[in-house]
Amino acid sequence: MRELLAEVLALQLDYSSSNTPAMQRRGQIIRDDLPKALRALDLKLRRALGPAGKDLAIEGRDGTGRKSEVPWVRFYSELRSPSAQSGWYAVFLFHARGEGAYLWLGHGSTQLEGGSYVARDEAEVAVKLSWARALLDDTIAANPRLRPDIELGSAKPLPRAYEKSALAGFWYPANDLPSDDTLEADCIAMAGMLSVLYNAADLGWQPNTPSPDVEAAIHAASIISGGGRPSGQGYGLTHHERQAVEIHAMEVVSDLLKGEGYTVEDVSAKQPVDFLARRDGEIVYVEVKGTTGPPGSVMLTANEVALHRKHWPNNALMIVHSITLERTSERPKASGGGIMQVRPWEIQVAKLRAISYQYVLEDYPLFPADRLR
Repeated sequence: MRELLAEVLALQLDYSSSNTPAMQRRGQIIRDDLPKALRALDLKLRRALGPAGKDLAIEGRDGTGRKSEVPWVRFYSELRSPSAQSGWYAVFLFHARGEGAYLWLGHGSTQLEGGSYVARDEAEVAVKLSWARALLDDTIAANPRLRPDIELGSAKPLPRAYEKSALAGFWYPANDLPSDDTLEADCIAMAGMLSVLYNAADLGWQPNTPSPDVEAAIHAASIISGGGRPSGQGYGLTHHERQAVEIHAMEVVSDLLKGEGYTVEDVSAKQPVDFLARRDGEIVYVEVKGTTGPPGSVMLTANEVALHRKHWPNNALMIVHSITLERTSERPKASGGGIMQVRPWEIQVAKLRAISYQYVLEDYPLFPADRLR
């Protein structure tokens, strides 16, 4: 890996936006040779990434058509960072004038607008970086080789956008490149930090992102409709993890209601509501939601909406939020959390957001199969 970094840095001195022989060789290293060297660390990177290691991916880019001034090679979770424009990842970035290379941890810094990639809003990037630094501050402080910012030696928009979205990185001067052993250790350390961010995003802690259940619904709707993967930030929870969160939320709410003198009947298997809570002849229809994140939004079916609109004001929404989830064991364990209660719960149509639609085609003509031959 060390020799490949050195060769790319030497080729940077002959940078051209045209596909010259030097840029052809640089492209081979960026797109093929360096990714291949990283794939030799496959098992170690997957182990360091934890649950996100299941879909470890590696790619390199040096420009389509005109050659990029700053090429890169990144490793990442394919579902959590479906493109270099979204999600967190670790990436090798090369100084425009060949002065050195970075192994950098950061977030997608650009977005596609009008057919061109432009820098993301600086306030949006700042919020994400602030959140990530709060999670990794101790880890970054404990390693004096990690730098909080990068300088790529270019005034062009894309390299400047990369610089503004940098969280932390290792700097490798061209005249003092580290050994392959050090590079390997740095990659594994970077994967470990990346796993912290992925885990927190999966649990719904990242600001300005959907809750895990909403994220899962968006993903499912996209797959069912043939739209491929959504461009969201989080992969969400596994089936068993969601099940653990839901069971814990049901237990917490049941205990709370019983403490208030209600008898609680679980009807979730046969009705579009979780509990019927009875006390002194009163029946309250209780919807229970559990989440590892804040109580920002919840998923509702059409039947749930209809039932709660019918039974208002004898209904309630009870959200057990900020649940702690142990993800390392074969059987995930959920505990803790706070409770947000809406009693009675009047569903406001203006607050309902459609994630997908069913489009009815019954009024359109259906052509016989032989017409298509």
